[in-house]
Amino acid sequence: MVKKVQKTKFDSYKIGSLAKGCKQCVKGEKTVLFITGKCSLNCFYCPISDQKKNKDVIYFNEWPSRQIDDLFTEIKLCNSKGVGITGGDPLVKLERSVEFIKKLKKKFGKKFHIHLYTPLNLVTEKSLKKLFDAGLDEIRFHMDLYNNKFWNKIELAKKFNWDVGVEVPVIPNIEKNYKIMIDFLCNMDKINFNYKINNNCKVDFINLNELEISDTNACELVDKGFKTKDKYSYGVKGSEELSKKLLKYISKKNYKLNVHYCTCKLKDNVQLRNRIKKRAKNSAKAFDIIDDEGMLIRGVVYFSNLEQVNDIISILKNNEVPVKYYKLDKTKNRLLTTTIVVEELVEEFKLINSKIKVAIVREYPTIDCLNVETDFL
Repeated sequence: MVKKVQKTKFDSYKIGSLAKGCKQCVKGEKTVLFITGKCSLNCFYCPISDQKKNKDVIYFNEWPSRQIDDLFTEIKLCNSKGVGITGGDPLVKLERSVEFIKKLKKKFGKKFHIHLYTPLNLVTEKSLKKLFDAGLDEIRFHMDLYNNKFWNKIELAKKFNWDVGVEVPVIPNIEKNYKIMIDFLCNMDKINFNYKINNNCKVDFINLNELEISDTNACELVDKGFKTKDKYSYGVKGSEELSKKLLKYISKKNYKLNVHYCTCKLKDNVQLRNRIKKRAKNSAKAFDIIDDEGMLIRGVVYFSNLEQVNDIISILKNNEVPVKYYKLDKTKNRLLTTTIVVEELVEEFKLINSKIKVAIVREYPTIDCLNVETDFL
């Protein structure tokens, strides 16, 4: 029976079923462990930010830290049921990756799902065994579509009892390369110029990602003639069309393979939003309002020096504002409180010093409190 291409409720397309890591991801149930920005490749389409690219840094979602307890905290705040380890190339820091996997399994148990992305360059049977023995549940390989030198290494992964997949961005102008890769993964052997299908594919699934333009890859992509599909999206024009052609190709060949085309829209409007909502619910303070998108709406009093803080707090106390309704945020030189407090006391705050600014802000519930909107009063 031929597997048909189906549209999912997450604004993506699939053949068969999603990998377990993807099932959790679309629900916002995965924390991203960015293990290092160092990489064995130098892909022109890499979307990683300048803060991370080629730098040996560690992030837990948006949280820059090397402390395992911070990772545990982030996981709990997001109600995560698993972690996706990415980079860079996690195999550049193999021992670090192994250590984190072991500690995560010890803390959250065997059912806590962990998947990892890596190119094939540094893959060896020994490195894969270390990852498997540590407790890795699922491994995803980034295959070089321009050079098949390391492709055969993927067969090493099937020696272990875990889920094996391939995840690649879909570059519009190399359709033939993708079909060659798909045929290779599905063990299509050329015999007397006739194609013979071996149902024992080298992998369990393929993830096709819509190619996206970011601040770091924009120049490279534009120089190569790529552009966004419309003014509202950072998805590259032609990537979605080719992805759908590849889905039809796999379906027509009746390959025994699970495939998922993951769109930019899914990543932003579904996966990220679901994770953000979970974190907002668990991290919001008594003075915060959570909107429908999981953003925090809060009152803010910005100060220029710590001496002004005492005056700000005195005003709050004089107006009998309970302590639970305000908090000092020294990292951004501000005091957080309710929207009602800043609206009612704005003139009193400004009398302290002309440099004091009062506002209502809308921001992400992430560690960096990324600002979305500021309305100065």
